[in-house]
Amino acid sequence: SNDAVRVCVKGKSFGVNYGFANFGETVANGLITNLVEILDEHMNVLKTEYAPRTIALAQGIGHPNNFALSSYIKDLPVGPYTARVTLDAYNAIRERNEDDNTYGYKFAVSDPVSLNEALDNATLTFVTDEESGWFGTKGLGADGVDAAQSAHKGNSSTNSLQTTVTGPGTIAFKWKVSSEAGYDELCFLVDGVMRASISGTGGDWEERSYELSAGTHVVAWAYCKDSSYYDGGDCGWIDQVTWTPAQSAPPAPTSVSATDGTYADKVSISWTG
Repeated sequence: SNDAVRVCVKGKSFGVNYGFANFGETVANGLITNLVEILDEHMNVLKTEYAPRTIALAQGIGHPNNFALSSYIKDLPVGPYTARVTLDAYNAIRERNEDDNTYGYKFAVSDPVSLNEALDNATLTFVTDEESGWFGTKGLGADGVDAAQSAHKGNSSTNSLQTTVTGPGTIAFKWKVSSEAGYDELCFLVDGVMRASISGTGGDWEERSYELSAGTHVVAWAYCKDSSYYDGGDCGWIDQVTWTPAQSAPPAPTSVSATDGTYADKVSISWTG
């Protein structure tokens, strides 16, 4: 199911995951062929390519099927598209979630946006893997304008975005995920310790805030995938990150002195902090 359209930016890692399984009575061992097609919003085929691979599957065993689509989209203009993958089945192997061995994955190509702009924060420094980490994208976000999205990295992977703050203070943000419920998660961590996670499809943007103690803290958001399969857009989004330092109390006075004023009924009081 695709409850959210994933957005890709040229030059960043992008791909799809889907699973197939052997529903026959014998071991399947040989070559399968995936027909990969890129279609425009009117379902006209723009590109076609065959992607063969060799597998060996026992009866009833599933297998992840991962495609990197970065090369397919590098010359596409901004706009909505569909990646359609058709499995050339044999010996009762078929796509895990479909009956006709064809999987359609909706996505959109976006102009690049800096992470600071996407996260609506000009002061924090955000760090991620330059090639296949998080990136800013237009057309999404809690504000409907832009957001940061995790890039495709395949199964058994973790994709992190982090920044460093000096407490005490409050970190706040909005997030959303579209993933395989209970297996692929979007997590929030402080100093390497997970404080919250969300998973599944169909959810809306949620707002979170956390008070951090004095000292330096590394806060991070990580999209974590298990060893197989996918669901939804297979990614997470972050938007509207704010860091609010705690207000420091004024220093307590260390001494108080009083002297007679010009008039007998007035007193002047002063102190030093």
